[in-house]
Amino acid sequence: MNKDLLRMQKLAGLITESEFKKRLSLNENDEAQRNELLAKLKGQHAKDVVKSGNFTRVSQFGSGEDESPRVNVMNKLSDELSYFKTPEDQDSDDYDELMLDLEAAEEIAAAVEELGGKVSYFSRSEEDGIDDLEFIYSVENGDLFGQTKIDKKFNFAKGGDPFAINPDFRPGGWAN
Repeated sequence: MNKDLLRMQKLAGLITESEFKKRLSLNENDEAQRNELLAKLKGQHAKDVVKSGNFTRVSQFGSGEDESPRVNVMNKLSDELSYFKTPEDQDSDDYDELMLDLEAAEEIAAAVEELGGKVSYFSRSEEDGIDDLEFIYSVENGDLFGQTKIDKKFNFAKGGDPFAINPDFRPGGWAN
């Protein structure tokens, strides 16, 4: 959410001064942990994974547009690698991509562990009707996990007036 929209909400009495400061602070810190993580990474593939939110062969954040379950990236990569049993199988671009992903996952896991075992950042929507997403990297027993969670926004009633005393007001009468 941009500063001007937050100011308008504060002036309209929709949010308090403390909520205004909190949201403003959130906006400024949304990318801070992600940037810390990127600064710890040396490999370009690991940096590209964090920037895009996806490994070449495994998506730790689902579609990246909605909530997704927690994914053990290391297990997913190991499962994929199990299909490449012979030297002939391993002499392929797919195998090389998986090995790059595994190397990147190990590097990201080490960096996340160094940063306290969890790194999260937000993708904020500027529209009231679209919820924000929190992207979460975590490490347990050396395994890297990825997950997205929806950060719900307050939504005004459909057709309601956000500047009315009761923001849930609907034309034609009160909401049931």
